[in-house]
Amino acid sequence: MKKLYSSTVETSNNDNCDHTRKLYKTIFDGIHYLDSEQAYAKSGCDLFSRLLVTQRMKVREHCERLMFLDPLGHGRKAEELLWRKGYYEPFAFSKRIRAGSVWNPVERAFLQAHLLSGVGHYQNIILRLQVEFNIDLRGVLDFPLLVCDEGLPKRSTLIGKKSLIKNNNFTTAMTLAKKRTHDQSGTLDWANHAVYRCLLYLGDLSRYLVDISPNWDAGLAARCYYQALCLKPEAGMPHNQLGLLSGSKNYNLDAVYHYMRCMCAVESFEGTEGNLTSVLARNASSLESERCGGDGPLVKHCIMEFLYIAGLLFSDRTPRESMAALVDRWLKLLEECREEELLRPMMKEPDSLDDAVLSVEKQPDFLKDELLFKIFVILLMCIQRSIEKGFDRTGPEALCLSLTSVIVQTCANKFTENVPLPKPKKTVSNDQKLHSRRRRRRVRNNSFASEESDPESERVEIISSNSSESEEELIFDENSSSQSDNEDGKTGTNRIVASNGECMNGGKELLKHQKQMNGRTYMNGSAKGSEVMQTSRMFSNPVFKFVQELSKSGYLLQTVKVCCDWLSCNMHILSSCVESSRPLVSNLITLFNFLLQIPGGEVDPRSGESVFESSLKDDDFSLIPLEEDVELCNLSILKLAHSGINLDYVRLHDFDCDTQTRVRVFQILHFGRKLAGVKEVCVEFNEAKRWFAVGNQTTISSQAHNDGLARGKMMQNMGKAWLRAEVRNLESKTERNAPLPPYLIVDCDALVNFSPLVKQFVNSKKFIVLVPSVVVQMLDKLKCSSGKVRDMIRWMEAQLKNGDRFLQAQLSHQQESIPCIKYPKKKDKEAWAFFQILECCYFLTKQSSKDASNLVTLVTGSNLSSCNFNP
Repeated sequence: MKKLYSSTVETSNNDNCDHTRKLYKTIFDGIHYLDSEQAYAKSGCDLFSRLLVTQRMKVREHCERLMFLDPLGHGRKAEELLWRKGYYEPFAFSKRIRAGSVWNPVERAFLQAHLLSGVGHYQNIILRLQVEFNIDLRGVLDFPLLVCDEGLPKRSTLIGKKSLIKNNNFTTAMTLAKKRTHDQSGTLDWANHAVYRCLLYLGDLSRYLVDISPNWDAGLAARCYYQALCLKPEAGMPHNQLGLLSGSKNYNLDAVYHYMRCMCAVESFEGTEGNLTSVLARNASSLESERCGGDGPLVKHCIMEFLYIAGLLFSDRTPRESMAALVDRWLKLLEECREEELLRPMMKEPDSLDDAVLSVEKQPDFLKDELLFKIFVILLMCIQRSIEKGFDRTGPEALCLSLTSVIVQTCANKFTENVPLPKPKKTVSNDQKLHSRRRRRRVRNNSFASEESDPESERVEIISSNSSESEEELIFDENSSSQSDNEDGKTGTNRIVASNGECMNGGKELLKHQKQMNGRTYMNGSAKGSEVMQTSRMFSNPVFKFVQELSKSGYLLQTVKVCCDWLSCNMHILSSCVESSRPLVSNLITLFNFLLQIPGGEVDPRSGESVFESSLKDDDFSLIPLEEDVELCNLSILKLAHSGINLDYVRLHDFDCDTQTRVRVFQILHFGRKLAGVKEVCVEFNEAKRWFAVGNQTTISSQAHNDGLARGKMMQNMGKAWLRAEVRNLESKTERNAPLPPYLIVDCDALVNFSPLVKQFVNSKKFIVLVPSVVVQMLDKLKCSSGKVRDMIRWMEAQLKNGDRFLQAQLSHQQESIPCIKYPKKKDKEAWAFFQILECCYFLTKQSSKDASNLVTLVTGSNLSSCNFNP
């Protein structure tokens, strides 16, 4: 039996390999036939003749069979051939040979049928991948396959599989055996990546349909791209495709946003940089014409000015005019746009950022919250790019801080205009608490008779009060005396206390919420009963209602939350500029105090603890990702803020708008508590009153005065450091008066072995790195055998193409023979090349003055002492 089993497996493996080779040969024969026939096509209709369509269907079928027959060996190649030969090339070729720029109705019909068949085919492949590999795509696809584990196969199933092998039905036998060994062979990773690529193909097919028929819904393509991002957040390719899909929407803001997101992703796409450069170039030319007398809306001019500044910051280029003037002009435009928006009523905007991308609308005529969100994220990506490339990030951080101040001020103003001003809670003495408890017990005893006669178990009793105590004090006393109510043991009703016989707006919400709690009635003062009361008070609270309305009508509060995440990751920015950030801190305090008026807004619904009492380690509520967290999960600049978020949690749970609003309020207040712990920012939080306030400056100054003796020596050291800095500044100004800036001449070894150092020289913008011609020739000879050389050549070509004046190539006249030195023979190639580099250095030295003999520096990566010649 053992020999029979092993021989059967070897035979099946050999037949499987033969079948794979036959399929591979059949596919390439069909592709060769398609290429030869498509070369003679003169119109789009010729590409969809009966023979070509039939042959194309055979190629698709064989590619799909090869994918699932040998996933690891030929799966990726079969995917590529299926997409390129089956769907992409017919569309691209028909687009190339069409007459004019308008589609023929017959050609449009052929292409629509071709692309729609591709949509159905890839949907079927995704379904088959879920079935074959048991992939759980809940939270990714709209209609995922619910995979369940059926346990171990029965004995009859195994007998059936052996009979298949005995009957030489190898295709079915290998399919059944393959299901058992998916996890062992590592094909599950290929299957997940295949689903990701199929979603990209589905998005591309829908995008081509939009190209053919402009009335086609572009939201289908965007939906597929976002599903691919949900499956693989670290990928940048979906953002590149979303940028292509956006076109000139929102005056090119959406395209720039997605292209930058692609370049800042972990797995970026190489062609995105060219796409971003072309969009920014179009924006710059349009801005020039707009400045010369354009009559577009104010928001158009504001977005175009911002994209021009963002392009300079992202690539660290120097503008023709001052950067400070550009920023001041844009901030004034931004303020004018926000003032223009205040004159408009609150409009219904998309519920999420995804829906905003999906909607195809005309160009906006005012600055919406969604646009402000993308502007802020673009600035964050400029800071991240500066950190990664070693640029100066002071400018992007200062502009981002200014924009944060504008966003927080706008949000605080909306709260001030629509919600009553908050007040700190009053501290009540023990005598007042005891008096209120006795009084409340008397009222409760008078209501026992009516409670016994009433058969209903769920009702709301209104307690009228004509005493001198205010409504706020009564509510505070009720919350503070829950323990004494438990001791009474009275099973009463949930009460809403009102003054002068007026009921608070919340009784209906309380009854409705009680019915939703599985029909259960809780004891007054119990944990669950207090939770019901607290939740009902939250939903009836005017501040929470306005927060819900603000979250549904725009994207402002989500942007504020992202601002808080950025500040929490960079507290040193607020600490270093306390004076200039006082308006921002003041507006943040106003916003925090408004949100503290929400009952339970600062309480974690899971642990029941206050945000100011629970620790970060035990806080599970901060693990829930919001829509803005999912959108920005792959930005490294927010990595610290997103470190504790579980992105898979949102895939398996559905959160309504109320839950997300509650989580958002909780996390913003959590940032407020963190901000109060920074001494330099001067923010204090009163635990008793639940109130944020600006710290006492006199107390801080007195503490500084008391520590003056200890800081005296430190001030002296700072004075000495300042003098040294002034001396260095004067020296640098003196060096700038030199006729030539300092030159660095690099050889081949320095470029190849010390490329990061050379790039750092170029990015510092303090030297002109010159590459001699002989070095370029040496790199050209080595590029076939070294990957480092090829990477350096690509980088040099990109820098020279962009016109970087800090990296130059040697011109033909930039060389001069060195006198009084015996040259080596040309046969000694190494020595001859070295003297060619020295001639370039000698020429540049002769061009400078006599006092500037050190302006030319040779940077070499080789050890000159070990050379065979004596330079």
